[in-house]
Amino acid sequence: MYKVLKKKNIIAIFLIISFFSLTAVISTNFYTEPSYVRDNTFYFDKYASKIGLTEKSKIHREFDGGYAGDAIHYIMIAMGKDDLSHTPYTYRILVPKLAGFLAKATINKDVKNYEDVFFKRISFLWRGINISLCFLLMIIPILHFYKFIFYHKLPFEFPLVLMMNVFNMGVIMTAPFSLLDIPTYAVLTLGASFFFKKDILLLTLTACIGVFVKEITLILMLPILYLCWFHFRKNYILSLFCSFFPIILFLIFRVIISGDASDMGQIRYNVANPLDFYYFKRHVFELGIGNFLTRVFFSIGLIFLIFVFYRIWLRKLKKEFLMILILTTSVIILNLLLASAVIRVTQVVTPFLIFYVLETIRLKQLNLKK
Repeated sequence: MYKVLKKKNIIAIFLIISFFSLTAVISTNFYTEPSYVRDNTFYFDKYASKIGLTEKSKIHREFDGGYAGDAIHYIMIAMGKDDLSHTPYTYRILVPKLAGFLAKATINKDVKNYEDVFFKRISFLWRGINISLCFLLMIIPILHFYKFIFYHKLPFEFPLVLMMNVFNMGVIMTAPFSLLDIPTYAVLTLGASFFFKKDILLLTLTACIGVFVKEITLILMLPILYLCWFHFRKNYILSLFCSFFPIILFLIFRVIISGDASDMGQIRYNVANPLDFYYFKRHVFELGIGNFLTRVFFSIGLIFLIFVFYRIWLRKLKKEFLMILILTTSVIILNLLLASAVIRVTQVVTPFLIFYVLETIRLKQLNLKK
């Protein structure tokens, strides 16, 4: 028994150290997905005159970001210039509109070079939003496990696994920029907490809020359906409401924004030709499937291995394990078919992987059967 425990601890320590080491290095130096791009003036040349920016903004960090194309769209929406953007960006209004509202309230409309000031103020406040949500990425799991954390002796790996929710590729690569990845991770973290608490109403509310953040948050429908089937099957009205309302809200909102719920914008997918996936052909035939799988591994590979090993070692939460396995597989497939395979997209499943590991550790430490 001691030898088995020692072997498990060695593997866990190795994986955890590898996770933090790779995250620290690869998140800022991944060769096909750099966080910063020195010569990225294309986006300034393309959008500056439309937004009303002067040369003073040309060297702003938003134009140096590896994801400047996305960030500038969100800032244009925040500035009230939605007509300059397009779907799918225009569906993701919650955070840009909040940043724009706060920025507008803090500057004088008569200030010289108003657009420059407005642009920079939005960018500045967006960093504040990212910082605040990074706190939530830690606070949510701490509140979820507070009785265990403050009243029991913690295994060595518990706080380290918890920290993975904020110290990961997706957070580090996007924190300096006006992007929606950290807000998305916060929504998914909240969803993971409500899932393990089996609070289906708050999980459904979280999914509804996620509709206005980024469409990938709709993967919360999988844990919602899981709870409907395994825990609320006899409550027909509640199960039906939770199963359909987020989807209905999602479709209605898209129709309001673009007039067509199937408008996918730059995702380049047409429901009229359901087997024609632009990004699938790009990943497989242009960039190579190896590049795609490498990005997936650096994104969630190590935390996924930890997730699998803790299921093998502790044998807890079998049904939850299978649900999260399906959730992870679904995100990878969606990334392959409909997204550009950036590391930050696959990262959205991290909160569920982390919560599963933490829950199994808690159950084992308290000798609870589940």
